[in-house]
Amino acid sequence: MVTVARTLKAIEIPRTAADVIMVTAFAAATALGAFVRIPLPGTEVPFTLQVYFVLFGALFMGMSRGTASQLLYVTAGLAGVPIFIGAAPGLAYLAGPTGGYLIGFIAASVVVAAIARQGGLLRCTIAAFIGALTILTLGTLHQAFIVGKGLSLAFMTGFLPFVAVDTAKAVFAALSASKLRKYCSFSS
Repeated sequence: MVTVARTLKAIEIPRTAADVIMVTAFAAATALGAFVRIPLPGTEVPFTLQVYFVLFGALFMGMSRGTASQLLYVTAGLAGVPIFIGAAPGLAYLAGPTGGYLIGFIAASVVVAAIARQGGLLRCTIAAFIGALTILTLGTLHQAFIVGKGLSLAFMTGFLPFVAVDTAKAVFAALSASKLRKYCSFSS
């Protein structure tokens, strides 16, 4: 059961229903986060809110649900649902400049949840930061070797410009998850 508490009133939702709702909600949030984008001169990769939702989902829901939400997001886009920004949906999107970041979303969900393991704020912040670095690293490697930019250019355009902003997203995700856990818990 998942218990959602508001002041003195608690709502109990069956576990399977809560899992489906939360996984779908975080997949949708990641998709919506792509629409909040700020183009960055010199790179094909914009700033978006997606990284925040990936990190927040893994911290709040844990490994299985957090990873499932990102698998759902990526699978929906690859299946043709028009949720990937800047290109046609489908498998060809993975060959483009942001394809590695999508793989990074899934990997980061696993990494963040494994490190955080319901830890305190500091541990969750460190986990989220490492998750952000995971996304950036996989995106950069993809640009270097799949897109063919070379490692140096890929690092300068796909990693370095995003470190500060993604660090802020990691801190905000850890704070958000920490606060929300006080009101909503997933019991086994």
